[in-house]
Amino acid sequence: PFLANDISVTLFKMHMFLASMAIVAMLSAAEVEQRKQIEDQKMIEEQLIKNEERLRQAQQIVGLGYFERDLISESLFWSDEMFEIFGVTGERPKLSNKLFLEFVHPDDREKVIHAIQKTLKKIKAQETEFRIIRPDGVVRHVFTVRKSLREESGRPTKIMGTMVDVTDEKLAKDALKESEEQFRNTFEGSHVGMTITGTDGQFLRTNQAFRDFVGYNQAELSNITFKDITHPDDLQISLEDRSSLLKKEVKSQDVEKRYITKDGKEVWGRLNRSLVTNADGSPKYVVGQIQNITQQKASEEQLRQSQKMEAVGQLTGGIAHDFNNMLSAISGNIELAQSNSNSPDNSKRLQSALKTVRRAAALTHRLLAYSRQQTLEPVPVNAEELVVDLLGLLHSSLGETIEIKTKFEADLADI
Repeated sequence: PFLANDISVTLFKMHMFLASMAIVAMLSAAEVEQRKQIEDQKMIEEQLIKNEERLRQAQQIVGLGYFERDLISESLFWSDEMFEIFGVTGERPKLSNKLFLEFVHPDDREKVIHAIQKTLKKIKAQETEFRIIRPDGVVRHVFTVRKSLREESGRPTKIMGTMVDVTDEKLAKDALKESEEQFRNTFEGSHVGMTITGTDGQFLRTNQAFRDFVGYNQAELSNITFKDITHPDDLQISLEDRSSLLKKEVKSQDVEKRYITKDGKEVWGRLNRSLVTNADGSPKYVVGQIQNITQQKASEEQLRQSQKMEAVGQLTGGIAHDFNNMLSAISGNIELAQSNSNSPDNSKRLQSALKTVRRAAALTHRLLAYSRQQTLEPVPVNAEELVVDLLGLLHSSLGETIEIKTKFEADLADI
């Protein structure tokens, strides 16, 4: 009995030991799990701190301010970047929505208040651009995006958002707009024709002076190329010149060419064109300035004709002088021979020769008058005698294949 009792006690003790070990194991597992959870939470908190620091650094780099307005407590939070945007240095004032509105430019306050009210009514984020006035009086342009947070009931509890200073971008945009406006006014108001054509020769834009020059409106020009209004005789050289420009073999060109207007007329233009390239250097479009020189060309042609006639006149005058000198010698010899001739037949022939010489002298006189080396002296002329005198010269000049017939009025008066 004693042995059985000892065995029972021993078994009981072993059971209690095992039970104690199980409890210890369970407590150790719970402690391990608790420690693991603590470590995980610590890692999450550390990661959150790192992320917040990265976000803060990113906001600092881009100058992005963050703000948060609690609608329940009416408290307002600004990030450091917000104070920099508003130019607040030194001791920072107590923030409130009223203080914020005092920074807003008076002309933009109504717009900002309306935007805030719109944010309170809508869940969707709202964007607003407005001006602020810093404490030093400097006006800056800012852009903000704000959104409201709401309870399950739909009541807004917070307004949170971001803000960035866009003054430089605004000024650059305004300067670009002003530059474009100046270009538009210069382009459209120029008295010289101006065109912008694509690399394929299509008219992208033209001004009124050019449209008046060629007789087409903008819609019509948008559907054609420069080739369609270039004179056929000038097309090949125009294509070669433009190809040279597009290949950047030359920076600009100054040429004269003929255009065909809408009604088929031929007009002259002096074209100065230059190439505009993309950022990578590839051709973008060609800008052309065309001056109407049609009248100038006509004047130049008249001048050439005048110079040509002047040259002919000078040549004619020189020949007439020489011819007149020869006629004078011939006439003197005929008169001398006539005074020494006793033969009636010879005298008759000499008289005829002298008459011919005098007609030739009269012709040289007219040639000299034509060349402006002698002045014309108007005298009455018998038209019939003048024509008859010219018949011999005409017959010898025209040849035997041409027959000349004359018919005169019986009472033809002198002119």
